[in-house]
Amino acid sequence: MGENLQIHKSKFLELKVFLTRIGFTFENRPYQVFLARYPGIVVNLYQNGKIVLAGNDKFIKSEIEAFIESIGGFNPSNDDKRFFRKFKGMTRIGSDEVGKGDYFGPLVIAGVLIDKYSEKDLQIIKVRDSKKLNDRSISKMSKKIRIKLGNSRYEILSITPRKYNKLYKKLKNLNKILGWAHSRVIENLLTKEECNLAVVDKFGDPKFVNSALMEKGVTIQLIQQPRAEQDIAVAAASILAREVFLEKHKEMGIAYGLEFPKGSSQVTEFLTDFVNKQGFNNLKNVAKIHFKITDQFKKKSGYK
Repeated sequence: MGENLQIHKSKFLELKVFLTRIGFTFENRPYQVFLARYPGIVVNLYQNGKIVLAGNDKFIKSEIEAFIESIGGFNPSNDDKRFFRKFKGMTRIGSDEVGKGDYFGPLVIAGVLIDKYSEKDLQIIKVRDSKKLNDRSISKMSKKIRIKLGNSRYEILSITPRKYNKLYKKLKNLNKILGWAHSRVIENLLTKEECNLAVVDKFGDPKFVNSALMEKGVTIQLIQQPRAEQDIAVAAASILAREVFLEKHKEMGIAYGLEFPKGSSQVTEFLTDFVNKQGFNNLKNVAKIHFKITDQFKKKSGYK
């Protein structure tokens, strides 16, 4: 995705402020606005607005990409647009997930099934990628999508932190969890209506969803493509998933009398307060404990 990131000069300062809050340090480089460093990732911003991300911290990377998209910085290539345009008018399932980069809160996967008529309905209400909507707009848009689709044409799977941690302990891999969850959503939709095509935002090797579907004997053409939220079916799914994530996140806060932070970049101080008040054993009920944040906290605080 990094090669397609671009922001206007008016957004340079916004990006720098955001990276500063996370904890990036900055260096001056020829022909660059700045080079920003953080353990596991480097952000290069060039004078023409191009952004190149390098490193293996997928969680921080996804958070930066989401922020850049939120300020209008992502411009899909013409190849991307042509790729997704070919699905227009086709009956298809779109599925997407929310919460995989959030330390606190659930993992939510949603799927929607549309045909050429419901696709036009979604276009009329201006459905777009959930990352381009604020929380209030998510709630309003989600209600409209549910009305347009009807109960038989969407499916939502919410995995609590406690269940997520059990799955991760068993499967040892986030992509395996995502493959299982996306396949389950697709399977459930197929029990309600027939469909021969599914479009999923690519999160790893396509085998993770394909193999999970094959285990259930489900056969469907599966398209996994980066930036799949450009397809309106996937965009609608992303909005439904985001709404449920926000609801569950809020419910968790009410249960503990706390306001849990979103994302994974500024949670250490809150994590310390939570453990001091609720105990370390309760962390598995609210957080995805395989994140390296947990190990960093344990080393710093002396927990074993």
